[in-house]
Amino acid sequence: MAPTYNGSLRVFLKGPGGRGRSQALLAFQRPDRLRIEIPGPTGLRLLAVVRDGRLVATFPSAGAVHEAPASATSLEALLGVGLEVCELMDFMVGVASPRLRDFEVRWGSTAPAEVSARLPDGTKFRAKVNDVTLARDLPAAAFELPSSAGLRLVDVDEARRLLVGR
Repeated sequence: MAPTYNGSLRVFLKGPGGRGRSQALLAFQRPDRLRIEIPGPTGLRLLAVVRDGRLVATFPSAGAVHEAPASATSLEALLGVGLEVCELMDFMVGVASPRLRDFEVRWGSTAPAEVSARLPDGTKFRAKVNDVTLARDLPAAAFELPSSAGLRLVDVDEARRLLVGR
C-alpha cells in the first residue's frame, strides 16, 4: 500500500445524512496523517488536518475552527464519511475495509481512477480521481495542525453547516 498519497478528487455522497458533491484535495502519510482541502467559490471553504489522533478543521471564510478526536464518528459528523482515517486511506488506494459494501474500483495506470462503496450507515461514497501522486515524500508542513488563533470554536453541527452551506 502506498505510504503517501496526494490527489485531486471529485467526491460524491448520497445517503441518510443527505447528498452532495465537491472538489477536494486529499493528501495522506501513513499511518495517521491526513489533509483535506475543499475549495469554495471565494477561496478555501475547509482545511482539515488529522494528526496525532486529533482532527482540526478550519473554515477560513467563516473565521471558525472545529476540533475533535480523529475517528470515524468525527469524520462522519463533519464530512459525512464514517470511516476511520486508515480506512479512508485504504479506500483511496483501492483496498476495501470489511465494513464496506458494494466496493468497486476502476483502475488508472498506477492508482485508482474511481473508487466507490456503500458505507456502514448506507451512504453511497464515490471518489473520482483527477490527478494523483503516490509514494513521494510530502512536506512535513502539509500535516501541521492549522492554527486556531483568532478563530471562533464551533461545534460539529455548526461546522457541518459551514461546510455544506445550509
